[in-house]
Amino acid sequence: MNWKTQITVATDTRVNVTVTPAGAKATELREAALLYRARKDAFADGKESTCIDMANKLERYGDFASEKQAQYADKLIAWSKPRGFVAAPAVKLPRLFAVLQRHADFHVGSMKISRRNQDTLCWITYSGDVVGKIEAAEATIWASKCANALTSRDAVVAILEELEANPLEAAKKYGRESGRCCSCGRDLTDPASIENGIGPICIQKFA
Repeated sequence: MNWKTQITVATDTRVNVTVTPAGAKATELREAALLYRARKDAFADGKESTCIDMANKLERYGDFASEKQAQYADKLIAWSKPRGFVAAPAVKLPRLFAVLQRHADFHVGSMKISRRNQDTLCWITYSGDVVGKIEAAEATIWASKCANALTSRDAVVAILEELEANPLEAAKKYGRESGRCCSCGRDLTDPASIENGIGPICIQKFA
């Protein structure tokens, strides 16, 4: 592909306007960057800067570095177009978020909420697939990711809201149902812990 080839477009019988495909494509990339900036979904993260970077290089060098890069630019432009996307409202979880800051992992049936490297950001996985995140006490759940994990956004939100209403009681409930501690993920073996749904050490993380 050679974007340096020029195309002459006749606008009327008197004036000819010369347009380079590279310049037109750079303009499309900058427009796509603005659309990505306005979006709130995780898919758009980082794509604004990628579009701007590609547009700058295209204007500077007059061509893409490869056919593959040119194809990716076309995809970025296409993906930026509105498709009736409506960002789902974030779910506020102040109680659960506070409890999660005392856990590395939190196990609830097929769901696991993980916090790594002392960061406050928590990732939500369902059946091994990341379906959302909890940041600044608000959960963002991605419906498309939930579909891949064979669940639904509403089902994930329902569990999170149950945990938010009373984190300890919900942890005990799921612990009794699964026979596994929600806090540490280990099987409950002590009779008192089995009945309570949580062990004496892990229950202190809810204080």
